[in-house]
Amino acid sequence: MVNRIKIVTVLSALLFLMSLKNSNAQEIDQRQYWLELSAADQTYADLAFDIGRAAAFLEFLGEGSVVFRNNRGPVDALVEYRTNEQ
Repeated sequence: MVNRIKIVTVLSALLFLMSLKNSNAQEIDQRQYWLELSAADQTYADLAFDIGRAAAFLEFLGEGSVVFRNNRGPVDALVEYRTNEQ
């Protein structure tokens, strides 16, 4: 009985320590994500300052982006915004 208690205690401690390690790794990944997002935002802001907000938006708009229109539903965002630009 005492051995079982020791084994359960050791396993519980190991699981706890492993969860701390995984938690720390997730925090680092999340911090990296926010750093990359912040850098992209700054790049967009700099480009918008140089060429204008609308042109910078078109530069950053990704292939396959979708916007929803009330009368037409989902449409290709690049086509929609480039058509309206002209």
